[in-house]
Amino acid sequence: MNTYEIVDAIRQLTNQKNVTREIVLETLQTALVAAAKKNINASKTLDIESEVDDRTGELRVYAYKQVVDEVTRPTHEIALVDALKIDPQVELGDEVQVDLNLADFGRNAIQLAKQVLIQRIRESERDRIYEEYKDQTGVILTGTVRQIDRGNIIVALDRTEAVIPPSEQIPKDRFHIGDTIRALLIEVDRNSKGAQLTLSRTANDFLKRLFELEVPEIQQKIVEIKAVARDPGERAKIAVRSSERRVDPVGACVGIRGSRVQAVVRELNNERIDIVPWSEDPAVFVSRALAPARINRIIIYEREHRMEIVVEKDQLSLAIGKNGQNVRLAHQLTGWSIDLLTVDEYDTQLEREDLLEICDDIGADRDIIDLLAAEGFSTVQSVAGMSLARLIEITNLPEDMAAALLRETQALIEEDQPEETGDTEDELIDGFEDDDFDLSEPETDEPEDDNPPDEPAEEDSSEANEDETETTVPVEEIEERETDAPGSPEHDDDESK
Repeated sequence: MNTYEIVDAIRQLTNQKNVTREIVLETLQTALVAAAKKNINASKTLDIESEVDDRTGELRVYAYKQVVDEVTRPTHEIALVDALKIDPQVELGDEVQVDLNLADFGRNAIQLAKQVLIQRIRESERDRIYEEYKDQTGVILTGTVRQIDRGNIIVALDRTEAVIPPSEQIPKDRFHIGDTIRALLIEVDRNSKGAQLTLSRTANDFLKRLFELEVPEIQQKIVEIKAVARDPGERAKIAVRSSERRVDPVGACVGIRGSRVQAVVRELNNERIDIVPWSEDPAVFVSRALAPARINRIIIYEREHRMEIVVEKDQLSLAIGKNGQNVRLAHQLTGWSIDLLTVDEYDTQLEREDLLEICDDIGADRDIIDLLAAEGFSTVQSVAGMSLARLIEITNLPEDMAAALLRETQALIEEDQPEETGDTEDELIDGFEDDDFDLSEPETDEPEDDNPPDEPAEEDSSEANEDETETTVPVEEIEERETDAPGSPEHDDDESK
């Protein structure tokens, strides 16, 4: 190989392998030294060096040999007579550079130089790929399907390959060799084979990044995706909010005639996407996340970070969704544990709690409630209507305790019944003009006493509610909060006015 061919080979290696010229030259020098030592069977103590002129392509390999009168180790020593031909001023005991003829290198030595060169360039290329991709985790990469091996999709990128394992593929995905594919880079692993890139099409961030590509308002930080929940290939929910009142976050993500969201849906193999306005109010957020089901009531357990959602019977299947999909995604989206109840189940639960409270008041064992329920007496009204003998027969309570239970249940029913007062207020004032009388409270000059002397002062609410962890939000309040919450049309209209 002449010098021009060497220069051309260096240039090709630099371009094809995308490594620097310095690395190629350094690797070539190392390979030449290894080949020289292989050729002359030199020991590790022999100092051999090489030089490569990247402009001219000239190669030079030389060994440092000691000048002696009589040579006993030709690989390490040189006679004074021969040394003077190299350097006229050399003396005994000095070291001189002795050029080694590359043409004398055997086939094995040249093969070794080639292997060293290839290995070093591969290592450099692996390092470069790792450095290039290590900071791109969470970025969408586009490539071409090169191979499908045992369910793994091998993707050809610019100068390397990546893999999408079966666990990171959407179940409905059907790709063929040569297809263009997009996926999220989730891991860059460094091993003996170089950088191993793992891609995903099922990650929540993949859906998030797709919306970022399609929605300019997200790129401009006006609209933010607060949470994502996915059942890859089937359904997904995203919660969005806007930093500007005049920008509807849901409308921005949907686009004109659904153009933006449909682009994402097509990429995800027709995965259905619900876009939910995010709210700081947990009750509002959860009610929105469970759409299209209509919520009747929400009971919030703050300490357990759990909610009981009460719905009408005909809304239960909508709230649950296919195979529990809707409620599962709502849980993932909001972070709240969700228990669904029908109105009847909720009423039964309240009845049970009333009966348990009565048992505690009279000192009866709570297990008697289960005994009564097994016989069909599960409500306060049904227990109140029992005979004393029947109650004792089922529960084995002492007669005085059983009588107390009947009294308490009957008293509770009487409290819940509205008082009959004859004519209503509307009937009483019917036929009178508004000026005939004044229904407002009479004015008085006496200041109101917050704590009358005959009534004890009200206890500090913080102490009274210290152990309370349950908050009930009825449907009317949910709707009111929905109206006041950011992201609702009514709220935005009020702001614009």
